[in-house]
Amino acid sequence: MNRRGLYITIYRFVTLHIPLILLLGIPIVAIVSWVWSMYSDGTVNNLLDPDGIRWCVRSSVRNISRAPLAQTLVLFMCVSVLFESGLMGVLLTLARERKWSTGSLSLKQRRALMCTIGVFELIVVLLIVLIVFPGAILFTAFGTYESSSLQQGMWGIAAFITIASCNAFGYVSGKIITQLDFLRAHTFFISKCANYFITLGLAAEFVSCLEYTSLVSADTIAVLSECLYYIPIVFYFISAIYSRNDNFIEDISKKMNN
Repeated sequence: MNRRGLYITIYRFVTLHIPLILLLGIPIVAIVSWVWSMYSDGTVNNLLDPDGIRWCVRSSVRNISRAPLAQTLVLFMCVSVLFESGLMGVLLTLARERKWSTGSLSLKQRRALMCTIGVFELIVVLLIVLIVFPGAILFTAFGTYESSSLQQGMWGIAAFITIASCNAFGYVSGKIITQLDFLRAHTFFISKCANYFITLGLAAEFVSCLEYTSLVSADTIAVLSECLYYIPIVFYFISAIYSRNDNFIEDISKKMNN
């Protein structure tokens, strides 16, 4: 099996079998909690007793909110506009040449790259001003970074810098012209990775059930949730990147139908 075939097999497992395993895992956790609760002296909560059923009804939607939905959407938008604006292609071209010379780029691409650098520097300077100048409004009242607005808003700052810089490159280079181009540039990866949100919701429900029943430790739940939330993203991203250039998705469909 070549590398492409191996990846298609892994992608098929991640996108098809993991959601099914999570879906089947929820009733399995319920049954195990029912059996274990009879021998645990109250350390395990029964998911099938009246309290457990009430918890399921009360928390079924709330459990999904524990998944990193907002962070995932922002990440998808950033990666999407990074590729669709053409900035990633230019950076990869420069990296392949192993020299940061713009000689191989067109005039429009060079202008767009300079504009992007200018926007990036402007945002960084503004951020430094908000941090360094008297008042330091992004720090706490005591002037510390811990629990400050800067620390809590780091995701948003990184996303804003990425999206603003990529949009500058896209508009100057001509990749983003109309409002429809703008919307497509920011939603390409979201549309290609829509199935991931099903996996994310099922993972959140599964982890919440484990947490309620206390079948495993809190540390185990933390590690398991991080793996279930973020590892599938890698394969969805790679498949979305492949689908921009070749018939990777068609190959996957043929494999799944066999």
